[in-house]
Amino acid sequence: MEQLRRSGARVVVVTPAHQCPTGAVLSPARRTALTRWARDVNGYIIEDDYDAEYRYDRHPVGALQGVAPDRVIYGGTLSKSLAPGLRLGWFVLPGGVIEPVLARRKTTDYATSSITQATCAEFVTNGDLDRHLRRTRRIYRQRRDALIDALARWLPDWKPTGIAAGLHVLVTLPAHLDEAS
Repeated sequence: MEQLRRSGARVVVVTPAHQCPTGAVLSPARRTALTRWARDVNGYIIEDDYDAEYRYDRHPVGALQGVAPDRVIYGGTLSKSLAPGLRLGWFVLPGGVIEPVLARRKTTDYATSSITQATCAEFVTNGDLDRHLRRTRRIYRQRRDALIDALARWLPDWKPTGIAAGLHVLVTLPAHLDEAS
């Protein structure tokens, strides 16, 4: 937090529910300090909740946006949970940044296909996304557990770290190995 304060930045991007690659969760104290920083500098926190749907050992961590909706730009996507090719995501924006974000969006590619948006809206409305997430959460949990079990059995000196969540696992190598070997 001290480095952030000294940097002069007014915007920071975080993944508080499951940091990539470490898998760490931002502690309540750090969440408080981060929101205090945003208020102090009249800045914003961009919360990338890229894999919140995949938490295997407990209920998902609440979004930072719920703590400071006036300072947090909450973003998500269906690329990890449904299909990367959809290129469909969203932001929950504080009132003060809606117009600038819309203006910037118009200078890039303006909008995602209306057909894609309508199809995804129907998918969500019908409960199909929830069913898909329940099914894939079970499958991905089994895959993660199989990887952790295989590491314990075949490479016991290789230590997985982070929480049981997401679509990746960080593994710490034994001291006698480096990345190249």
